[in-house]
Amino acid sequence: MRQITLILVLVLLALPVRLAAQEHVVLDEELRDVLVKASEERRSNIRSVRSLFESDMARAALEVADIELEEVQDAVAALGDEELSRLAARAAQVQTEIVAGALTNQQITYILIALGAAVIVIVLS
Repeated sequence: MRQITLILVLVLLALPVRLAAQEHVVLDEELRDVLVKASEERRSNIRSVRSLFESDMARAALEVADIELEEVQDAVAALGDEELSRLAARAAQVQTEIVAGALTNQQITYILIALGAAVIVIVLS
């Protein structure tokens, strides 16, 4: 009788754990989809930032500040997802303003130097 009671108590204690675990199960497909989406977003953000720095205007601005393009490009890849996302949004905004002619060459130069330096500083910190 004692053994049956002990087994019953153990089964009852284990049951809620298994039920709770089932509520948090993530399907492999869902997890894969989330990871693929995050990876694609990261690649897109890296492309966006790198394309800004690869422009002739950006190269010239970085040269004035004595910042190596390769150092900036390597630092972009080393950024965390959150920093990279913010920088990509800013890079897209700058590119839009450049195309629209909303910025002077001097403003563009300062912005590009600041962005390049920020990337390096973020990675080094």
